[in-house]
Amino acid sequence: MRRDMHLIRNMLVTLEQHPGEYMTQPILVSVLSNSVEGPGRGGWTAEEISAHVVLLRDMDYVEMDTADGGDESTTVSVRLTWQGYDYLDAIAD
Repeated sequence: MRRDMHLIRNMLVTLEQHPGEYMTQPILVSVLSNSVEGPGRGGWTAEEISAHVVLLRDMDYVEMDTADGGDESTTVSVRLTWQGYDYLDAIAD
């Protein structure tokens, strides 16, 4: 899968706009898979979103909370980190 910077930006903005500290993975997937900004198909797939959450975690832009200490396939919720907020500030202009 190719890295989709448009998806990454949309994920970070969605997390920033969420009123709580953590956003559940199913809600994040629901918001982005129903987005009209997806690449010509009305949104992104759950697999694309999940893979990009892992990429964001690899860059320390998000922190993932997994069920029972599992791996990324059991991600329950996601939150922005300091680095994630800094990245959003950097791309805002």
